[in-house]
Amino acid sequence: MTFTETLFNFPLSGLVYDLAAWPFVFKAREYVKESLQGSVHPGASILEIGVGTGMVSTYLAETLGLNVDGIDSSIKMLEIATNRAKHLKGGSLTLYQGKATELPVGGPYEAVVMSYLLRHLQPEDTPRVFKEAARITASGSKLVVVDLYLPKPGPQQVLGVWSVHDPDSLIAQARERGFEVAEIRKAAPSIFLTFIRR
Repeated sequence: MTFTETLFNFPLSGLVYDLAAWPFVFKAREYVKESLQGSVHPGASILEIGVGTGMVSTYLAETLGLNVDGIDSSIKMLEIATNRAKHLKGGSLTLYQGKATELPVGGPYEAVVMSYLLRHLQPEDTPRVFKEAARITASGSKLVVVDLYLPKPGPQQVLGVWSVHDPDSLIAQARERGFEVAEIRKAAPSIFLTFIRR
């Protein structure tokens, strides 16, 4: 079990995470909504890899009327996301336990979302995540990635735990798996990327 998986399986870890992550998640969910709006219709099936406590997925389900599948490796996080899903006023959220590098779903999805997921993974794992995203999407599907970003030069690890991936590397890995860049926004400490599946 990785450090992150251990950290997110402690009691109350999900609630502490929500409080700490809220400023980041607020911006992420607005960007993802904007990116998907107009390209996915109400009732469309999308996937969030690294759903966490469900803050982004429940927002997308309600505001866009989407059927969201969410995957996370942390049972504690999924418990909180399950509770959130019970109070949805539109759309749906179905949750699965699993790893980003070995998704337990087949798709195809009209969009895949990764909101601050990659920071929890080692750099050598990111190509496998993009490979999985390509496996479960069809031509024209969107891949929306929000993650940590620091202007160069910057550390590859923050506090020795969170990875800070080079945007050019992420773009190159996505292209290798059949995605083309549709939009790039940088607003340190975050980067917002939208890709289209070829």
